[in-house]
Amino acid sequence: MKIILLLLIFFQSSDRCQLPERLDLYLKRNAENWELINPNDLVTDWSNFMSKQKCPSLVTADFNGDGHIDYCGLFKKNAKYKLMIIEGDGKSFSIKYNEDIEYGIYDGGLGVGIELENSGNVQGLRKQVYIRNAHIGVLKFESSKHIIYFDKGKYNELYVSD
Repeated sequence: MKIILLLLIFFQSSDRCQLPERLDLYLKRNAENWELINPNDLVTDWSNFMSKQKCPSLVTADFNGDGHIDYCGLFKKNAKYKLMIIEGDGKSFSIKYNEDIEYGIYDGGLGVGIELENSGNVQGLRKQVYIRNAHIGVLKFESSKHIIYFDKGKYNELYVSD
């Protein structure tokens, strides 16, 4: 009995990514029931990337430099996927970036993951950019990477590999 209970606790905690409760409620009301994907929704042989991330579908930082925590997540509804950036101001939330993911979808799941990157110089394919705040790396399984960063009042994309 103890072994079964321990296994149940392990599987419940290891294959779920959790949103903070207030953010989860906000998204249920404002994002048409899109749900944060979990590691078991990703392609299974992407273990190197997944082993580095506690939750490869959610990163948090102050992306826009306002001093409050913001969230970037990969979400699913039925067989569709989205990447959303939700800004927080300490009291409420607002979806500021909402992109359909039409790439990296395989029979075994989604082949896209996100990671948090620190501020600094980033060399893109065509230009180098200094990024003041933490930003998001979007990785496509065995393929490309682009970053999403906040500058001059909006979110921008910079491709760093193809």
